[in-house]
Amino acid sequence: MILVNLATINPQVTELILPVTIHDAEVRRRHFGLLKTAYIRIVDVKTDRQILIYDLDEEFPTDTDVEFGRLIKQNNEWSLVAFGVGGKEGLQGYVDRYA
Repeated sequence: MILVNLATINPQVTELILPVTIHDAEVRRRHFGLLKTAYIRIVDVKTDRQILIYDLDEEFPTDTDVEFGRLIKQNNEWSLVAFGVGGKEGLQGYVDRYA
């Protein structure tokens, strides 16, 4: 579980990328299709409302990473842009692309 308090994020930050990766997937020969009941869920803890859910083993059966959305701040308000883009670049690929 990862909890994010958006009010405490540096005001200069306007976008958060939300990826999930399998650690050392290539070396360990793993992908989401091998995991049963693997999912990502975003919930608003104040309202207990589910915002999105991705079933990783069914929706991304050969991928080792998924960028499942972004939180974007406009006019001091955060909103979620949900999408599922699977790949095989791993966590370092995201670091290299966005750092």
